[in-house]
Amino acid sequence: ILVPLALGLIFGGHFLLTASYFQVHHIQIEGTRNEQLITAIQRLQLGGVNIFLANTSADAAQVEALPPVSSATVTRSLPDMLVVHVVERQPVLIWQVGSSAFQVDATGVLIDQVQQVNGLPVVSDEHQRDHNGHPFKPGGKIDPAMVQMARQLLERLPAEAGITSFSLHDTLDYGLVMVSADGWQARFGGPNDLDTKIKELTAILQLVKQQGQQLALVDVRFGFYPYYRLKGSATTP
Repeated sequence: ILVPLALGLIFGGHFLLTASYFQVHHIQIEGTRNEQLITAIQRLQLGGVNIFLANTSADAAQVEALPPVSSATVTRSLPDMLVVHVVERQPVLIWQVGSSAFQVDATGVLIDQVQQVNGLPVVSDEHQRDHNGHPFKPGGKIDPAMVQMARQLLERLPAEAGITSFSLHDTLDYGLVMVSADGWQARFGGPNDLDTKIKELTAILQLVKQQGQQLALVDVRFGFYPYYRLKGSATTP
């Protein structure tokens, strides 16, 4: 009894691992309608292996290495299909570097390069390399703290400081800088103490408005030591 049973297991296992019936011939992709992403996943060539020997963890890691993908899972569907489920990164800003524009998600990952901003806010960047010291390209990284800071400024400056028309720039010397449509600028530096910086800027704007004057520059990079300069005047502490 044992010998035929053992032989059956051996030949059965051999059949399962070698029969073309169990070779992966189909890849089903779920979670996206992005044709470019679908094509990129298909180019990974996940098929052609025995479905029982397929390394689904390694396959998922390959998919997650694609810049537009936030997370991915790969599961088997007998007899010959792998099901790839992806969660796409969601763009929150356009990061403009020279003539190149990239969609960036909340974690700072450059998703892809685009020709149109599609209604997303734009942050221009003077740096030559990304947060990891590499040339800017899809899959690269922006400091997520700077991305979060830019998003907060875009939301809070109109609501708290009454500044409704402005642009943001990630500069080499002054960190994140807001340039008003009226021509004056506010230097914020990094994301530390942002609440204090916004309050200081708001207070300075109210003071200057009461005096009937015009701003040229506000610098709140140094926390509780802001200064501002009026048009046609020297620096005012």
